[in-house]
Amino acid sequence: SRKTRHGRMPYKPEEKINIYGYGRIYYVFFDQNKHLYYLIVRHNLSFEDNTYVSYYDGAPFSILVYDEQFNKKGEKRIRSDKYDYLYTFLTKKGLCLVKTSKSSDYDPKKIRLDAYRIGK
Repeated sequence: SRKTRHGRMPYKPEEKINIYGYGRIYYVFFDQNKHLYYLIVRHNLSFEDNTYVSYYDGAPFSILVYDEQFNKKGEKRIRSDKYDYLYTFLTKKGLCLVKTSKSSDYDPKKIRLDAYRIGK
């Protein structure tokens, strides 16, 4: 990802580290019709951002798209105040992203989602 770094070097147990300071791949989906892979990658978070609520609700993330030979086709950064990366799933209509409580049109009584269609 050009938006975050992945993985971390080994560390000593007594070291104070920010385990969220690196991006993390959360999901890998394969679209059998389009023959594309979609990776959901949470971006790195600072110590200031590293709160329970920020981590699970509205953390910034990207959707990376690869073909069957794992050639990168694109990357789309998703606004951190709109969707929750933990609740993403693939349907025939595209990737479905659930609205976060930080979204301006959030309704606690309804689950709202949008479908992203990503072409070849």
